[in-house]
Amino acid sequence: MPDSTSQRPDIPVPIQREVLHESCHRCAVCGFGLSIELAHIIPWRRTQDHRAANLIALCATCHEMADLQKWNSKDFEVYKKKPWALRVNVAKPASAPQQAMVDLILARDAADMGEYQRIQLVQMIAAYSGVMISELKVIAVTPSNSSLIRLEMPKAAAESLIASFQSEDPRLASFLDEFAHAGMSPGCAPLRRTRRHQAD
Repeated sequence: MPDSTSQRPDIPVPIQREVLHESCHRCAVCGFGLSIELAHIIPWRRTQDHRAANLIALCATCHEMADLQKWNSKDFEVYKKKPWALRVNVAKPASAPQQAMVDLILARDAADMGEYQRIQLVQMIAAYSGVMISELKVIAVTPSNSSLIRLEMPKAAAESLIASFQSEDPRLASFLDEFAHAGMSPGCAPLRRTRRHQAD
């Protein structure tokens, strides 16, 4: 009998993005932001179902734990309906001196920076910086040969983001890679410059 997994088609990219988007590019169970895998809620061998409703974003550890503990659809349902990022997304208020502005220049036309793309960018920067989504805010998007994105975020996260850019952290590039590829030519750096401004 042939192995059904060897004939399994890839999950379509738009479905992958939808599932990652709903969990803010983090594990739906524990919130870990690296080694994210898409797991089938009802096993593929039983349904051959790649719909977003049957997929959940898990880190490798939680995926293995779910397999070993033989989680059923009800076990997954809790995390599918309310992934980790939504369960903990209650930001503590930050006073103005704790906030900073960061300018990102992305190799992407400003006209392509719609609401969905802004949300996606905020989610990726939040995931990379380890801050709550509600702690980041897109202040402005303006054309500047490409796109100048001004973000307001906690000062410590802004300083860390700038330091990561200056040290050419490959992890930062990978966080922005999928986002930037939508409007980039091969070989362009997704993040070309950052500046920090103290908030008023």
